[in-house]
Amino acid sequence: MAKKSIKRCAPEELLVGVSPQIQELVTQLRQLIRTIVPTVEEAGYPGWKLIGYRHKRYFCFIAPKIDHVQFGFEHGRTLPDPTGLLEGTGKQVRYVTLHPDKNLPLVPLQELIGIAALRAELE
Repeated sequence: MAKKSIKRCAPEELLVGVSPQIQELVTQLRQLIRTIVPTVEEAGYPGWKLIGYRHKRYFCFIAPKIDHVQFGFEHGRTLPDPTGLLEGTGKQVRYVTLHPDKNLPLVPLQELIGIAALRAELE
């Protein structure tokens, strides 16, 4: 049986109608991911309302909301999280809630991105 095709779009399409503050936060996160994983594949997923990232396999996402951004990790439950940033109670996905009026926790985010991308590449 053929794999079902998931509709994709340009990431920018998901930012239409989003506040400038949320757009700026999303831009910062996109740049951070591309800095850490230069070969990352980025795509917008309108059905899920998020920007997804692959490094051989899907590993993280940015989900813009009205007043915050959820920055998630597909297999976040297994990521080391010494600073306690990750939220969620599902079987595998964890996310960090980020607000435009607060500074990004850069070092912990860099570590989470790096580990998640490495695992995606190796598995």
